[in-house]
Order: sequence, then C-alpha cells, then structure tokens
Amino acid sequence: MKRLFSSLILLCLAAILSAQTLQRDTVMVFFKLSDAALYPDFMDNGPRLADFARKVSEAKGQRAWVVVSSGSSPDGSLLLNKNLTRDRSASVQAFLKDSLGLSASEFVIQNQPVRWEMLDKMLDVASSAATYKDAVREAMRLPEGQRAAAMKTIQNGKAWEDMKKNIFPAMRSTFVAIGYDAAPVQEEETVVVEDVTPEVTVPEEVPVPAAPVPAETAPVVSEPEVVAPVQLPAPEPVREARGYWVKTNLLGWALFQMNAAAEVELFNHVTFSFPVYYGSFDWFVNTIKFNTLEIRPEIRGWLRKDCTGPFAAIHGTLGMYNYALGGELRYQDHMGKTPAWGGGLTLGWRLPLHLFGSDRFGLEMAVGAAALKLNYDTFYNVKNGNYVDQGIQKMYYGIDNVSVSLTYRFDSKRRFRR
Repeated sequence: MKRLFSSLILLCLAAILSAQTLQRDTVMVFFKLSDAALYPDFMDNGPRLADFARKVSEAKGQRAWVVVSSGSSPDGSLLLNKNLTRDRSASVQAFLKDSLGLSASEFVIQNQPVRWEMLDKMLDVASSAATYKDAVREAMRLPEGQRAAAMKTIQNGKAWEDMKKNIFPAMRSTFVAIGYDAAPVQEEETVVVEDVTPEVTVPEEVPVPAAPVPAETAPVVSEPEVVAPVQLPAPEPVREARGYWVKTNLLGWALFQMNAAAEVELFNHVTFSFPVYYGSFDWFVNTIKFNTLEIRPEIRGWLRKDCTGPFAAIHGTLGMYNYALGGELRYQDHMGKTPAWGGGLTLGWRLPLHLFGSDRFGLEMAVGAAALKLNYDTFYNVKNGNYVDQGIQKMYYGIDNVSVSLTYRFDSKRRFRR
C-alpha cells in the first residue's frame, strides 16, 4: 500500500518538475475514507507537511499563486464526493493559513469529485490491477453516473474490492502547489520514499492539477487550465450533505408485524431514528400472537462519519401489547389502554449493500435492552377467554428489540458550515 502512495507522489512531482520554468513547492495530503479531517499521523502527512512548510518559509521568491486541488474515490455518490472534496480543500486551506500565514486571496481551489485521471494512471502502477485494468478503462468511457456501477460487476466484484484496497486510498487526497516569481533556478528535487523499489517506473506524462503560472513565462499545460487572478474572493463556506434513511425490520415482518422507520442525520456522527410497529394477526394459530402498536425513538452515535459500521443508541419505548406464546395465559396491557413504557440502550452495525447498481442500500443489525414499566391483565389463552388477573404491575428488565433491517439512504443539502 505504501508503495502505491509513494508512487503517486513520484508521479505528481515528475509531471510538475518536467514542465517547470519557475520554482514550485508541492505536497500531497491523504485522507481517510469518507473523512475530510487532516490527520498528521495518517500516511505520513505530518512529516511531508512539515518539510513543505520549511521549504516555503525558506523560499527566496515572491509567492505568485497557491493551488489546492482535492479529490475522492468513486465509492460514494457524486453529491457526497463533491461535498467531501470541498471539505478536504477547506481543511488543507485552513492548515496553510495557520502554518504559513497565507491569505484567502492567494488560493485557487480545484476540486475533482472523482479523480478519474489518477485512477487511469494508478491502474498501471498497481500490479494487482493487471487482470482487470482494461475492463475498468472500458467502464470509464461510460457516462460518469454509470461508471462505478459498471466497475462493481467486473470479475464478479473482485476488481472493485481490489481497487478499494490498493487504488482508491490514493485518490482520497489533496495536492498543493505554491509557485514563486523571480526565483533562482533550483536543481530537481530528489524524493526518497520508503518501500519504493528501483523497479517503479514513472510515466512521462501524468495529468495532475495544473498550477496557474503567469502566461508570459509559463509553458502551456494541457488540462486542467487555470489562470489565477490577482485577487480571489474567500472560498465559499462548505455545504455538506445531510443523510436520510428509510428502513424496515425483516424480523418484524416474520412475526406479522408491519413496520417502517425513518432516520435523519442531526450532526456529524449523530442520527435520530423513529420506528413504528403494528401487528394484529395471530401467528398461524389463535394461541400464538405478537400483537403490538409500538414506537421506539432513539438517538444514535456513530464512529464513522458516513453512518455505517458500529453505532450505540439510547432509546425510549412506548407500546400497547397483546401476546400469547401458546401456553395457558394471554397477556394484554391493562384495559387495553395502559402501554408499557421505559427506555434503554441499543447496539448495532450497518453494512453498505450494492443492489440494483446502487450503493444506497444497507443492511442494519441491532439489539437493544431496556427497563420497562408494565401494567397488564392476564386471560385464559382461548378464544374470548375470561380474566385470570387484572392490574398486575411490575418492572421488566431485558431485551426489548432485535432487528435485521433493510435500509435505503437519501441525501439532501444541509445548512452552510463555516
């Protein structure tokens, strides 16, 4: 993995140094999946940024322009990737302002929601891509919205999983270049990277974010072509995507309980879920039933920003109930109008699924325990059975929900975040 990241740095530096006529300082910063936070200890970001800051502070020329170009891998939706790349550029821009004293007017921001050109080059660098790189390039000729779905079908999904491991991490990056006017010509920089063997071959031409150099001294750069104005307005605040989910518990349907749930992202790593259950059918025989009308709102905390993986939640429970398990007695809330109530904790996990060519589906598994206040009556477990006892009050401590749910995610714009 480190060889791929190191090769990527070599590719970018080789393309820039081969075309430069003025002094430039450059650096690559890498990000975690679905994250825009700049972690100094991730992929040696800290040492590279420190060396970059030292070079900039020692540079003798006048700064002419600063380019910040961010990108993402094709794992997520186009909307999520657009917002993610904006966040990544904002994180790096904030770091450069603080560490180097740069002003907002000096920056040119270039964002690529998916670094398709980089993917094309990395297919030649990654040895594991030899068997599928032609098929991936064929998929890249499709309209952008269809490319990821087509790639997921190559080699029954094995190519996609290999790219997720060996190629996509390098695409989650930000490239920074600072150019200087009237700078003395310097020797080509030597890049020493661990674990890079002499056999690594650097292609001669690599499409990287082009730096906007003054027209009278700069060579012609193919793409992207950017001309830096004398004064640039401060970047707009980042607009993030808010996640929404609709869900249904498959285990509930197995018990003849109709159910649906809605979930909304409140903040980063925090969501609110609101499920509703209703059942009024016997389970094949009239002596077994799980009839309920129940709501169970919960606040969830997620370790991952994209709200997948593990989560923990606090939930409340309010429910009418009438159930029998085939024994002598049937249990019902007192007078049919005294619901059980209480609350507890839920632990769960959500996995992304790729169904029907979409990455918006997911499978969610959860189990919760609670303390519930009960007030119920008992009846003989026969049709129209008589009362046995009334107004029994007790506390219940234990499992109060188990779910295996199919989920579907929507995205929408949320407020500006500065």
